[in-house]
Amino acid sequence: MDQKWAILVLIHAEDAKTKHFSNIFLNELLQTNDAAHLKIFILRNTYSYSISKSMDAVLSELVFDAGENEKKLNFIKDYGKINLGDSKQLSKIFDEVLMRTGKDYRFIVITWDHGFSFGIFNGEIGANKVFSFEKNDTKSHVVITNIAGGVRALGAGNDKPENIIDAVIEECTSAEKLTEDFIDFDRTVFKDFIASSTTDMLTPEEIATAIDASFAKKIDILIMMNCWMQSIDTCYALEKSVDILVAATSTMDFIGYDYIDFINKICSNPEVTPSDLSNRIISKIEGKYIKLKTEIAFKEIAASAINLSSIKKLKAVIDIISTSLDVVIKNNLVAVNKERIDSYEVTHEYLPTAGIFFYYVVDMSDVMTRLLSRHFISQKDVEKLNNWFSDFLIKNTIGDNFTNETQALGIYFPNNKEYVMQSTYYYEFYSPTGPKKNHKRFALESSWSAFIDKYNKGL
Repeated sequence: MDQKWAILVLIHAEDAKTKHFSNIFLNELLQTNDAAHLKIFILRNTYSYSISKSMDAVLSELVFDAGENEKKLNFIKDYGKINLGDSKQLSKIFDEVLMRTGKDYRFIVITWDHGFSFGIFNGEIGANKVFSFEKNDTKSHVVITNIAGGVRALGAGNDKPENIIDAVIEECTSAEKLTEDFIDFDRTVFKDFIASSTTDMLTPEEIATAIDASFAKKIDILIMMNCWMQSIDTCYALEKSVDILVAATSTMDFIGYDYIDFINKICSNPEVTPSDLSNRIISKIEGKYIKLKTEIAFKEIAASAINLSSIKKLKAVIDIISTSLDVVIKNNLVAVNKERIDSYEVTHEYLPTAGIFFYYVVDMSDVMTRLLSRHFISQKDVEKLNNWFSDFLIKNTIGDNFTNETQALGIYFPNNKEYVMQSTYYYEFYSPTGPKKNHKRFALESSWSAFIDKYNKGL
């Protein structure tokens, strides 16, 4: 009997641009071959072009219509307005799909939308959002600094428009940022705006929680079409829940992966192993960009497939390196910082326009090679690092913009004292003195967070 496969695609597109590209992606899925041993499910949480700009999450199955001789979406369930950044909501979607598959299926999950280094779908817990409005023929806008506050108010049942706007004024932003025009604005329209923004950041830790709640075993492959998600933080959070992570440590263009190729591979060869399939997914990225005449975009991409079964061994190496650097920076802080500045920062080009979103992710192999060149860390430790990559890096693909040392696995390495002292992003996710609720699992369990905190405060 053929090995059975199931693919669940999670699409989040909360504006017209991302919805446009998600439709292109959906069209690719409709072009794939059909096979009895493969089921494809698609959850679309998408922007509506109506005045209210509402978001509705709809789960469908991609099926072959013999009468029409084409693939189509077969409706399963309308979830309405949900927070796709909530592990409990995600687990409900998993459960719905598992009712239609079974324990004998190999399982792939694809996440599609923006990525933000520590999570996907929304910039951060409490992301900025701009509400534009027009009053007396004059266009204006207000920046909502913590949209999650309004979402929480909406979710708590405060569905009257005046309650929503009052909650936003109280929880989302400071009163001085609200113009008088905005305060007097039609509250029903603003309520619709809040309702369209119900998804906050979905972190890898939350993905792991949802998988663990629904699946009896690890899923075989998680494919993330989200920028900056292939990092030790993501890998460490998912190591008990996912066998193989396919993701980019860099930006990821909406072109994404060659979905038609690897889905057709499953159709033609159901016995393909997850490792071989992951290798193929990474290997085919450049070819798709060349085919679509977008080689320039590929230059900015560094992506990889990583076996997560031994990510704790990598964490142990980073712990040793952290301890070494902790000693080194006492007398060589400036020199260490120079190597950090010279290392390839995969998020650097986005910093000037990213507002509060400062990611400071560097390629791990590149920065460690530079630190080794100055004898700040030992050859033995770097050899352990390289051996880990040899054993557990299934495949990578590296654009021309990157250094020869790039392996396409990122590590969070801020080098900005003001950022560490003031950034809510750093405080929420990484600071040793911050709240633990949203902290990255790697930050909680490794020595790295203590090192970067000490290093930055010394700058």
